[in-house]
Amino acid sequence: MTELIDSVYISVHSLEDMQFLVQYASSLFPAKHTNANGDVIWHNILALQDDLIRKREAAIATLAKALTGLYPEQKLETVSILALLVEY
Repeated sequence: MTELIDSVYISVHSLEDMQFLVQYASSLFPAKHTNANGDVIWHNILALQDDLIRKREAAIATLAKALTGLYPEQKLETVSILALLVEY
């Protein structure tokens, strides 16, 4: 267990990434502990972050499309910028 913790500290550098690891630990750690090491966990962090970014971008695109339908007089660029400003 100590080796795993040490390898995570070697692979995960920033506080934000460590907080992300804690928040999503159940989906970042492999099912079998024998497959767990810092490199695997770091790869899983990057993959999950990329997946969340893609999902957010898809949601923003859907919102921009809906807003364009509601406000057809507005330019798509303007609506897209406003959609980006929406916080969750």
